[in-house]
Formats: sequence, C-alpha cells, structure tokens
Amino acid sequence: MYKTEKYSSRITFDDDIVKNDSIIDITDVIKYVRDALCHLDSDNHYLEAGDIKASYNIIRGKGTIKIGDFEQTSSYKDDLCFFFGNQRIYLNRHIVRAFEEVKLKLLPIL
Repeated sequence: MYKTEKYSSRITFDDDIVKNDSIIDITDVIKYVRDALCHLDSDNHYLEAGDIKASYNIIRGKGTIKIGDFEQTSSYKDDLCFFFGNQRIYLNRHIVRAFEEVKLKLLPIL
C-alpha cells in the first residue's frame, strides 16, 4: 500500500470500513491489520477501552460474535471476515479488491 501511494496513488475505497479518526479507507485498514499481525504487543488487538483483547477472530459467512455488550459482525454470506480489535477486514471485498487495484496502478510503471 505504501509503494502504491508513493509511486501512483492511494487505494481509497471505503466500502464496509469501520471508520474513526485514524481509519478513513482501505489503505488505513490494511496498515492497521498489518501492524496487528506483525506486532503482538500492538494496541490494534484491543478494543477502544484498551483493556479487552479481541483479535484474530474470524467469521466465515454472515454472522455475529457477541459477548455481553461486545459484538463483531460479518455482513456477507459469501466472504471471510477477520477481526483485529475494533477493525474488520473482508478477504474478497477488501484484501482481494485492494490487491487488484494495486496491480492496475503499479503494472504500468514496472
């Protein structure tokens, strides 16, 4: 994502993105998830309260994980949804789509 933004333009779709002050589009979500995956001590594993770890949860298809007031929801029956703290990322709607857009932006300059 960094190279795409540097050499072409940022991937900016925001469909099904959980937005906040630091997350505005898919580029931000992928950075957030990458940081969580690479750094076990990252705050990206925790809910906003900071004391509840809710990470590496996966829902295949449409469904909800609910414990008390805490809830993580996947809205599509035809996709996988990965959760890291308050963020979610869909396999096809986010990761595959972003990869395809990156290819289109970077192939002409290679």
